[in-house]
Amino acid sequence: GGGGAAQGRAVFSRNGCGGCHTLADAGATGSAGPNLDDALDGMSAEEIRKAIVDPNADIAEGFAPNVMPGNFGETIPPDQLDALVDYLEEASR
Repeated sequence: GGGGAAQGRAVFSRNGCGGCHTLADAGATGSAGPNLDDALDGMSAEEIRKAIVDPNADIAEGFAPNVMPGNFGETIPPDQLDALVDYLEEASR
């Protein structure tokens, strides 16, 4: 429901995702990383999670590896990561 989206949006904000990514739902306009409104469209929750915890596994065209921190899987608690993935899957549709 709506509560999950609010929690996921808060995780997105708290971890500075919008500093590098554009995501209309979050009012984010970063351009150092891929535009999530486009990049996440059609991705499964599993693919989104992997992009967060192992960002170098699949580099978006035109972007360099090792720009996005690779430790979000350790720094974001599991329940918050779940909320973030759910939020991103919903917000990018």
